[in-house]
Amino acid sequence: MKLQGKRGTILLEFAMSAIVLIILFAGMANCALVLGERIIMESAIREAGREAAVSESLSKGRNVGENVLTSAGINPGRYELSVYQAGDRLIAVDATVNSPVLLPLIGGLAGGNWSSFIPLSDTKYFRLENTPKS
Repeated sequence: MKLQGKRGTILLEFAMSAIVLIILFAGMANCALVLGERIIMESAIREAGREAAVSESLSKGRNVGENVLTSAGINPGRYELSVYQAGDRLIAVDATVNSPVLLPLIGGLAGGNWSSFIPLSDTKYFRLENTPKS
């Protein structure tokens, strides 16, 4: 009879610890996905700014940035990208990507609303030699 009670206790302890471990591993996987999308967003900003500065065309820069995002698998409904002239010889590139979360309600803990995404945003500035064409 004593062995029967120990099996039940072991099973209960395993079930309780398994829930915590599953949540922990899902959180780690979600962090990896968010960091990956952050790197993709940084790359899109850099490529858009470089293209806009070299070609002197804001629309070409925006197209290049959108191509980087969509070729990486980020749907157009999940990002916003804008390329604009920020000063006399400056181009600014703003990007916001809504990164999905694996666990519900985690987005609120990471700074977003309590829905199913974490907003990632950044702005970079690029220096021009000439005034860009629209």
